[in-house]
Amino acid sequence: MKPAPTACISDVNEYHIIMIDNSVLIPGKCDLRCLFCLPPGLEPPDVDTSIEKIIQRVREIRDAGSEEVFLGIGGFEPTTYPDIIKVIEYCRSIGFSTIT
Repeated sequence: MKPAPTACISDVNEYHIIMIDNSVLIPGKCDLRCLFCLPPGLEPPDVDTSIEKIIQRVREIRDAGSEEVFLGIGGFEPTTYPDIIKVIEYCRSIGFSTIT
């Protein structure tokens, strides 16, 4: 079994969003533009990620041995994603103990 992903900073994307190893960006729309999610002068990324791609990424994180998954890090509001309940239910069904 591969070592579990860690929650350390692994990358910062072009939107200055800090990515961690066991995170999944959930596309959602948020018009609040809070400074901690989206730096001034940048627009929220227009991401159209299918539920299949999200489920695949969640499965990869679990297969790597992680017991926790972070949904929707930076620039998005994951609760506006139409299939967020299905994603959370899937995370629970494959044994994640922590979903944030």
